[in-house]
Amino acid sequence: MPPKLSVPIEELQQLRSVNKFSQSTGLTFAKPTTPSNIVVTGLKFGFRIQWSKVGGATGYQIAVMTGNNLAAPNLLPSILGENSMEDTYFVGDVAITRNFAVRAFSESTAGFQFSEFTEIKSGTSKIDGGAADGTPPDPPAPPPDPDPDPEFPCLVEGVLVKTPDGYIPVEEADKFLVTHIGTYEQVVVNVPVEAECYKVIIESKPEFECSFAHPLQVLGKGWTRVENLFTGDKVNTDDGFLPILSLNKSGKHLVRHLSLEGPINTYKSVGGIYAHNLKNEFPP
Repeated sequence: MPPKLSVPIEELQQLRSVNKFSQSTGLTFAKPTTPSNIVVTGLKFGFRIQWSKVGGATGYQIAVMTGNNLAAPNLLPSILGENSMEDTYFVGDVAITRNFAVRAFSESTAGFQFSEFTEIKSGTSKIDGGAADGTPPDPPAPPPDPDPDPEFPCLVEGVLVKTPDGYIPVEEADKFLVTHIGTYEQVVVNVPVEAECYKVIIESKPEFECSFAHPLQVLGKGWTRVENLFTGDKVNTDDGFLPILSLNKSGKHLVRHLSLEGPINTYKSVGGIYAHNLKNEFPP
């Protein structure tokens, strides 16, 4: 059996042709099926893009365009998991029209293979009527705090998370956080709890600490709790999938359990590392 190759998506996109890759590796491509039934819905602050499941896909990529040129589209961050059939694209408090197309990708011994893009679908975003310059309105008062649960994903106090106004310590997050796709989601819960923690170092990113149950988005594994990760696993960040260099238990610490209103339940922590706020409800 030939050795398994791991080819970053960005490098694969730079290959001039399938023939060149096949000749240099001795491997051939088996493209996944093209997604079907793409639907684009205009929302306040952005768009919702939906499509049909492609069995066996590692994930999906969404192209966003002002025209109809798929030769050099703007690609949103990759979405992992064959059952992840929806994403949201934020544009601010404006009414604009954008075109979208979706393709599936899969990973095998030949690296990453991409389907053809779907047909192009367009949509127009909606104006909120109250927000200015793309800034979301102040949120309503949050509901009462639930009982703290160490099984929920948490970040150690002092770790930074991204808001529309920049990074702040997680314990100060009380309004909106920026999701992995640039949308804003309201913070509805931010409570302290003591939990067993890990120190994590990801290549070219600042060290951070989180609870054992905190999930990170990992290439080939999807959303995975930190306690189940290993050095070398590649974690999704603003700079693509980067390897974990160090992963060590750090004892019990006071951490913060965050909950977002949804529908996007991911947010950015320090260094643009994607995090998830749900307990055992995240996609594979």
